[in-house]
This record gives sequence, structure tokens and C-alpha cells, in this order.
Amino acid sequence: MNAILFVKKTLSFWLKKVNFAHLLYWYLEENRLSVSQSLLFLLYVER
Repeated sequence: MNAILFVKKTLSFWLKKVNFAHLLYWYLEENRLSVSQSLLFLLYVER
């Protein structure tokens, strides 16, 4: 198997697994949102 293809498949698989948690964490770190704002954002994402 092509190494680049394998890496892409692995990354896409793990991104699907941790997509929301990781992105939400990064988003909160970057913007330093309050807890209430983060909860609203999470509810919006989950909908």
C-alpha cells in the first residue's frame, strides 16, 4: 500500500473519532470562551 494513502486513511479515521472533542478543545483554548459559551457551542454542534 502507498505510504501516503495509508497515512491519509489513518488520519481520516482518527479525525472522525476525535473530531468534535479535539476541535472543541482547540476552539476553547484559542478563544478562551466561558463555560456557558462552550456549552452553548457544544449543544449547537451536537444538534
